[in-house]
Amino acid sequence: MKLTAALAFVFAAIATVGAVPAGETNAERMARGLPPMAPHRRATGVEAAKRHIPSSTPSVCASGSDLKCCFALQSPSDKEAKGLIGLLGIKNVDPNSTVGLTCGPLTSLGLNSGWCKTKAACCETDYFAGVVSTGCTRVNN
Repeated sequence: MKLTAALAFVFAAIATVGAVPAGETNAERMARGLPPMAPHRRATGVEAAKRHIPSSTPSVCASGSDLKCCFALQSPSDKEAKGLIGLLGIKNVDPNSTVGLTCGPLTSLGLNSGWCKTKAACCETDYFAGVVSTGCTRVNN
């Protein structure tokens, strides 16, 4: 009798597993009173990662500096640059460096298209949203 009950249980379990459709959803399982299935891992994070933004164009600037479009590139000792540096209270400007005045961001794509009609430069530090940029190096455009 015990063997018959055990065999009946095994056959019932096999029949139940075999009756589950392959594409069963968790909603269907829960409607039948069953717990949801464990999530399926289809790929690791690296394999599943999608690029939403294309890779950027390599910068013409060295690491730590940004490509800018400046109205003027001057020595810090020039009258206009010296006046702005003093007015804004900017300290420790290298006297041998170049200062960019009224600079805005520029991509290397814009540089190649001739968008920057004034002076393109790689600048290390911006002050007051590009009013003065220090550590600039001119880029030919």
